[in-house]
Amino acid sequence: MFPRGESSGGARILGPAIRMRRPFLRKWVSRALGLAAALGAGAARGDDSTPAPVPGSAFFQSLGSNGRACASRHHPADGWTITPRGLRARFDASGGLDPIFQRTDAANCPGADVSTAEARRRAYSVLLARGVIRVTLPVPSDAEFTVLAVDDPHGCASPTALSVYRRPLPLTNFDVLGTVVWDGRHTVADRAVEDDLAAQAVEATLTHAQSPRPPTAEQVREIVEFQRGLGRRRREPSAANARTAEAVTRGEGIFKTRILLINGVGGLNDVLEKPFIVGSCATCHDTPAGVRRAAALLNIGVNDPARRTPDLPLFTLRCRATGEVVKTLDLGRALVTGACRDIGKIKAPVLRGLAGRAPYFHNGSAATLMDVVEFYNARFQIRLAPQEKADLVAFLSTL
Repeated sequence: MFPRGESSGGARILGPAIRMRRPFLRKWVSRALGLAAALGAGAARGDDSTPAPVPGSAFFQSLGSNGRACASRHHPADGWTITPRGLRARFDASGGLDPIFQRTDAANCPGADVSTAEARRRAYSVLLARGVIRVTLPVPSDAEFTVLAVDDPHGCASPTALSVYRRPLPLTNFDVLGTVVWDGRHTVADRAVEDDLAAQAVEATLTHAQSPRPPTAEQVREIVEFQRGLGRRRREPSAANARTAEAVTRGEGIFKTRILLINGVGGLNDVLEKPFIVGSCATCHDTPAGVRRAAALLNIGVNDPARRTPDLPLFTLRCRATGEVVKTLDLGRALVTGACRDIGKIKAPVLRGLAGRAPYFHNGSAATLMDVVEFYNARFQIRLAPQEKADLVAFLSTL
């Protein structure tokens, strides 16, 4: 929708990468950012070719101390992410000892009891139910807000380091990928996305894989090249199933042309200084195949307190400049920038491969595609008829 690093009004929506508090992590991420020459591909060459995945890639190797590989959290059988169904199968097969099950980020809280299989089932209950990983980030030292209260059912968060729960994004769709991770912390304006992915690979190896040392330049190159070789293409319904094909066609029409009034969306209405925008689903999800664009970071209301369930934390913040009190389930981009305007803003994800990677939204709060449609129908008062909802689901299932 927007050029990389800018909003439609010219304002930056993708700021600096995450502030690295630990010197060794900052050192090695900085080294990873110089890998464009080593990668020798993609945007660094001005070449849009996509190589085939490399067998035996470092993507599948355990590079840390806990047995995890990139594929542990981005599993090929789960659409290159993780899903509750796949996680439950892995738990049952291993008694909760598969490398994905690590207290460092997969347990509800890092101090959870994991001494028995039943204890592990309780410790990893949010992961098993939602397919989310716990992400703990410090509150930026120059944040424009103060944390008034943290209501964390798992007792993990503090006023200075907050734990949020997010789905690992699928590692496909390199040809349209413009923003890495939900809060955009690895995305820097005017930098090749290969370098963003390299920075992510280094941080993931040091944190999620708990490696005492960063991956080598060659290992990072293999991980990034493997991701470049992954792709999803739309699945057209079988010609024999005329009824499904008709539903998909109708759903695509609704997605692209059904008018709705977009209001109260942080990152869109405020940036354009328009209280109402006449648009459609395609207003925010408009990237055609083969075109890379920076995904907008938006607050559409998924983090509103009204959507809270008993297993998610609630944060109460006060913006220093205005005194406004804001409650949110996830600070989103604000945990990177410290800006009040960024509270609750999350990346608008690529929609390819949706059918194989439920649940949806960054926190797994929508169990099915119909739940997603119902959310948008209520949020923007679209007034979809039951058949129209079913048609939209049919279309989304083919992406």
